[in-house]
Formats: sequence, structure tokens, C-alpha cells
Amino acid sequence: MVPLQTLASKAVTYSKRGIFLAGLALYSAVGSATQEDLDADINHYVEIFSGSNFQQQRRALESLSWSGLSTPEIFQKIESRLQSLSDAKSKPEVQEASWFAKALGYSGSEQYKETLVSISKEAKSKKVRKYADQSIINLEQYKTWNPIISDGLIQAPSGRLQQTRVANMLAASDPWLVRLGAKRVYHGHKNDAPLIAKAAARLESEYPQAKKSNEAQIDAIAWLIKVLAESGEKQYQPLLNEVAKQSKVKKVKKYAKKYAGYLD
Repeated sequence: MVPLQTLASKAVTYSKRGIFLAGLALYSAVGSATQEDLDADINHYVEIFSGSNFQQQRRALESLSWSGLSTPEIFQKIESRLQSLSDAKSKPEVQEASWFAKALGYSGSEQYKETLVSISKEAKSKKVRKYADQSIINLEQYKTWNPIISDGLIQAPSGRLQQTRVANMLAASDPWLVRLGAKRVYHGHKNDAPLIAKAAARLESEYPQAKKSNEAQIDAIAWLIKVLAESGEKQYQPLLNEVAKQSKVKKVKKYAKKYAGYLD
């Protein structure tokens, strides 16, 4: 694993380019997260899953994949709703059941495995059974991921719980988790200077180690490249040009060259 503090330090000085990113000052903001902040985050999910607005619930279910939460108060509600939809046949109910089945795996908790196994065997819908099967696999993955994602949240700057989770993902040793972190920057934090700086630092340390046989690593690098291009910040063009010239993986070189052009 690349230590988070190492990436933070590298992002501030930005290595041999000597670029100082003023946006990183946000991490020095006065005040830090409290238990009340974390409780409010959990209560937000509990409130949503206590209601019946599926469109709102679907967004919340998706966000659990990068929340690092395993809170029983949240996932017991998801489990209960999934069990009530085990006989789903109509298209709307099948869609809803599929989302709840998928999300239960984000808990990383073995206590839900029995329910998922039951759904994977007995649900009326083939689609729901498929998502339950996948969720059983995800349980094991998120058992490892959730402690990484949620590490140090109580020390997070006030108002930056989500950004701290993403920073943890960018610093992870698992390339699939780095990929998830980069996607979160791209889709949800594309104007966040500190996170973009961390993505740049991770790209700079990761691309020399790239192996074409490592699909997860190559995909993570591709997303890091896209993050820098999407930022619109020309200060990252030298790094992308460097990757395009020096990477030993043809796909990475091609990708970096393409996206470096976005910053012309």
C-alpha cells in the first residue's frame, strides 16, 4: 500500500515538477469530523431506507459501494427489503430487488450471507438470483475494503468525509479499489483540487510499475489519466506526456498521449 501521508506529501510538492497545489490547503481547514458527523452520515442512510422512495434509495445503494460502512442499522433494512422482494416478478420490483441484492454485499458482513444464498437459490427472478450470487462474492471483497475506505474518518477535515474515503481508496494497494477511487473523483469530485493532486501522485508512482497482464492495474491507471485530463488543469499535462513517453505498456502510452491532448 502507498501510505496516505506519502501521497499527500507528494501531492503538495508534486514531486520533481515543483508544482504547489493551493487547493490542498483545504486539508488544513480548521476543525475536523466528529462522531456526530459520522452518526449523521449513518442516520442519512437509515432515514432513506426507512422510506419508500426507490429512486432516492437507488442512489444511496450505489453510494454504499464507496462508503466503507458496515453498519447493521443500515444493512438490516436492506436485508429486510430484499427478503420482502424475493418473489418479485414485475419489472419494477425485479429492478428494485436486484439493487438491494447487489448492495447487501457492500456490508462485508458474513451475517447476511445466509440471506443472499437463499435469494440466489429461491428468488423467482433469474436477474435477482444473479445479483445475489455476485453479492456473495462481494461480501468477501468488502470485508477487506471497508476498513481501508473508512480508515481515519474521525480525523477527516470537517465536511470532507466523502473526500477522505476517496483519498483512502486512491492510496490502497488493491488496484480495483484504486480504480473505484479514481472513478469517484471523475464522477463526483472532478473539481476537487486535493483529490486530483492525489490522483496525480498515485499515477506518477503507479505507471512505472504497470504490467500489461494486470488488468486491474491498467484500468486503474486509465481512470487516473482521465481524472487529470478532465480536471482541465494544464499543470498535469507534463505528467501525462511523461507517461506517454516512458510507460512500458503500450495501452497506457496510448491512453496518456490521447488525454494529454485534452489539456492543450
